[in-house]
Amino acid sequence: MDDDLAELLLRSAGGDQWAFLRFYDATRVAVYRLELMRAGEAESAEQAAAARFVEAWRRAGAHLASGLSPLAWLLSLPVAPARRAAPVRMLHGDGAACA
Repeated sequence: MDDDLAELLLRSAGGDQWAFLRFYDATRVAVYRLELMRAGEAESAEQAAAARFVEAWRRAGAHLASGLSPLAWLLSLPVAPARRAAPVRMLHGDGAACA
């Protein structure tokens, strides 16, 4: 499977959108799970996953030189995690938190 994904990345580096779509289909679940663990909620995970695939499209030609498997390379791309709003908490006068 790694060889197939590597070939898809190589073709993607040459501008083959169909190859990148196949790469996306083969790796999207792993990317989404990583981003969901990082973000903690679905909307931010979806945004971060999309950003990761945009970066992969831009850098597809760099995969081979990395020495990593295609999935490891994809998951190691430097992509800022999507930001999510922190829950607002107020304190009562006694120091107890309320939502």
